[in-house]
Amino acid sequence: MQLLRQDLTDLFIRQGSDWSKDAIYTALKNKGVDLAKLERLQNLKPGTMRNAFYRSCPAYEQEFPVRQS
Repeated sequence: MQLLRQDLTDLFIRQGSDWSKDAIYTALKNKGVDLAKLERLQNLKPGTMRNAFYRSCPAYEQEFPVRQS
């Protein structure tokens, strides 16, 4: 039995809850982007975006809003 792509996504990501840092890294990697590249594009110091994985960073949440379906 083959699962639909949406069904596979639901195995790793729950609607209405935060993504795990591994899911975020994987999603970025699949798009060909990494945190260092995002930091350069946003003129941030190296390592700055990693803070979002360990503490509340509302500025980053506003900069990269999550689309609600």
